[in-house]
Amino acid sequence: MSQFETAGDFINIVTKFHHQLADYYKKMGDSANKEIVKILLSYIREHEMKMEASLIDYEKGLPDKIKDTWFEFVDKEKITKCFSSIKFYPEMTVDDVIEMTIKFDDCIIELYKNLVESSEVETVKEVFRNLLEMEIHEKMKIVKSAMRIREL
Repeated sequence: MSQFETAGDFINIVTKFHHQLADYYKKMGDSANKEIVKILLSYIREHEMKMEASLIDYEKGLPDKIKDTWFEFVDKEKITKCFSSIKFYPEMTVDDVIEMTIKFDDCIIELYKNLVESSEVETVKEVFRNLLEMEIHEKMKIVKSAMRIREL
């Protein structure tokens, strides 16, 4: 665990995580056995690409003063460990994919919660509260959409 990271570093970590997830969902879709699972994985991949683009735009709009704020003792490696702990297998069902997607979102939500709790600067705390709320909203949105796809 690195002792110090900036707010901008953490936003970049989550941005890269969304990018990796989009790639991961593409690979999973290529090897999935069921057509409905392929459709769901394609939809989730598109969603992850949009999340990545949203974070890039969001970060561009932040003042350097916020991006350069330092955090001490927030474990950025947890998100990497979380990603590597969740495995795909070609026989996955739609419900398996939904469960896996929720776990990935929960990894990001947990990081944002830790950043809100660890921040000593109110404006930085507010940035991560906003990102936390966005991630929670997007998680609910993706689950609802996935449930509709399951009904196909």
